[in-house]
Amino acid sequence: MSAMLPLVVIAAIYAAGVGRARRWPARRSAAFAAGLVALALAGGLDEAADRRLQAHMVQHLLITVVAAPLLVLGAPVQLALRASSAPTRRRLGRALASRAARLLAHPATGWSALTATMLVTHLTGLYDLALRDPLVHALEHAAYLWSALLFWTPIAGAAPLPSRPGAFGRLGWILAAMPAMSVVAAWLGDAQTVRYETYAHAQGVAAALSDQAAGAAVMAVGGTIPLALAAVALAMDALWREERIQRAREAAR
Repeated sequence: MSAMLPLVVIAAIYAAGVGRARRWPARRSAAFAAGLVALALAGGLDEAADRRLQAHMVQHLLITVVAAPLLVLGAPVQLALRASSAPTRRRLGRALASRAARLLAHPATGWSALTATMLVTHLTGLYDLALRDPLVHALEHAAYLWSALLFWTPIAGAAPLPSRPGAFGRLGWILAAMPAMSVVAAWLGDAQTVRYETYAHAQGVAAALSDQAAGAAVMAVGGTIPLALAAVALAMDALWREERIQRAREAAR
């Protein structure tokens, strides 16, 4: 229940903002709510993740490629601008226009943060440490969430956003995110020994190796499909925009 409390508070704040904003799109609220549900589902896997790698991989993917993009699609910053008083809106506007905000909103920042988090937490002893220490585990998941939010914001976030690339640029950044997950999947799947000792102690070596192969498959398939779907959606959006521009040019002749 204590783990759910922050999500309940965030949902209540968002709902209050929707109540103050005028004609806030229902699809934005639905996306944000779905993102919070995905985070709740990830948190519900904590006990299983302590024993099984594949459950842990599902957790990580729920946070990075399900919850984070849905939360971004919920446009909480744009909602805050609409729901705030004029002085608060001006302060938020200045913050969003700052150099720090432009740096954080740049696609390279999010890509670097997510890629580094994915590789460092899986390919080092930090993973085993997180299994043994609840605080490190919580910090690990926080790093996943915030790095994923940074990654998805310039790709799926609502305007106004500085440094937001065009549709084809966003497509390129999504494709660039795939190799990190592939590296983790290959590192786990190709191993002849158990990568994380905690699972060997919990399950036995034979079961841990089988679980490790399943975890690699979860990362390979579960990480690729959402990114591929997002890439297809962006490609279709880019083509549709080009078609509309072409039609407008032909109509103007």
